[in-house]
Amino acid sequence: MGGEFGDNVEEMDDSVGRVLEVVEETKQTNNTIIFLLSDNGPYQEEGYQKCGRSNVYDDETGEFLGRLRGGKGQVFEGGIRVPGIVVYPNITSPGSVSNVFVSSLDIFPTILSAAEIKAKFINNNYTIDGKDMTPVLRGEQMTQHEIFFHYCGFEIVAARVRGRFKVFWAKQIWYTHDEKNESICIECCNGANPYSKIITGTVASELCGCEQKDLFYVDEVEVYDMVNDPFESNPLTSKSVWPDDTNTTYKDIVGIANEARDKMLKDFDPQPNHQGAGTCTAGYPKASRQPCCPGCRQLIPAVGVCRKDGVLGECRCG
Repeated sequence: MGGEFGDNVEEMDDSVGRVLEVVEETKQTNNTIIFLLSDNGPYQEEGYQKCGRSNVYDDETGEFLGRLRGGKGQVFEGGIRVPGIVVYPNITSPGSVSNVFVSSLDIFPTILSAAEIKAKFINNNYTIDGKDMTPVLRGEQMTQHEIFFHYCGFEIVAARVRGRFKVFWAKQIWYTHDEKNESICIECCNGANPYSKIITGTVASELCGCEQKDLFYVDEVEVYDMVNDPFESNPLTSKSVWPDDTNTTYKDIVGIANEARDKMLKDFDPQPNHQGAGTCTAGYPKASRQPCCPGCRQLIPAVGVCRKDGVLGECRCG
């Protein structure tokens, strides 16, 4: 009845059910933490007319409220916001709902905390991006991240500040290869892929690009209030009327974001060049884009061999 998508959902539901049955059969329910979340962003590689939907409905009435902006490959909410379910014995309350902004990066430190494991690494300078979300799951904490960066490729284009405000320094350029149809998607990228017809037989489109040519930087930093404007339709600027329940200002939020971004760019290794060479930075799953150790740079473009301290060889951290 639901077509290929419905079949996929049904198979996933069946698979998850089998896993949970085994947990119950082995009497591990009370010491098992379950995280279930979707992939991010609706599918949109086949053009504007076929891209996925990210509809939002009222939890109580079922009324259609609107559609999140953007899709996969973008940092608008339609591209990054996903539903998540957590079952954590003696921590979460059955049926409870939280709107606190957390990240999938928080799962790793949360599991470490539950297992009472303190992560030990070879180098004490290694940074774990996530934070233990146990206080949020208990309902004791309403802000998980003071600031959380949203990257487009290797570019910091936006940030979530204090869980509520979303700051944009840059946005991706809209490519109008297909006619806009907001009943399907609000500002989804659809840059045409010239090779798609040769490879797949259909005219598909790429995800939004993240190179400098694909970005435009706003004249004044835009801020969105994610509590009152989850659809990111009314940007706040220095001239806007600021929400009076925040005990802060546009200048405060932008200042926090700018300072944190400057520190991130200063403290961390530089991004790779267009060939993938760089230091300690993971790229796409290609040999030429794999992480390199500090001081180790790729020797030959598109070949996963690096030079370190003047010696030719594969770059291996640790």
